[in-house]
Amino acid sequence: MQAQPHPPLAAVLTLLQACDLPTRDIQPDQRQGFWSLGPTEQPDGIIGLEVHGGQGLLRSLAVRPECRSQGLARQLLATVTAQAQTLGLTDLYLLTTTAPDYFARQGFTPVARETVPQTIRQCSEFAALCPQSAIVMRLALESA
Repeated sequence: MQAQPHPPLAAVLTLLQACDLPTRDIQPDQRQGFWSLGPTEQPDGIIGLEVHGGQGLLRSLAVRPECRSQGLARQLLATVTAQAQTLGLTDLYLLTTTAPDYFARQGFTPVARETVPQTIRQCSEFAALCPQSAIVMRLALESA
């Protein structure tokens, strides 16, 4: 199964809400940065990428509970990483309150908030939606 770009906004919002991930700032034009796996209207997993200058913010990796432990998250992450490399991004950042160990196994390393580029710190997920207690992680990318 290959990740599909541009899932319907309603499907993105439904899965994010079911997984208790922030949706307040997602606008219709932002869905262009989302990919999904599974049925179009009710995907098994989704992931988003926000581009901010030469860096990206991994946005909302979510897999339905009944579909976990099947490698879907890894496949979605590989899709976004490849897309980020194609776009020439140098780093991917993310914030997590629940999955730092998973992301560490995927090559992300914790970083101090103050070391994150200003363009990433100003985005709504970083600045307002995720709690200060969220762990910030970074993955250095190689050019495609």
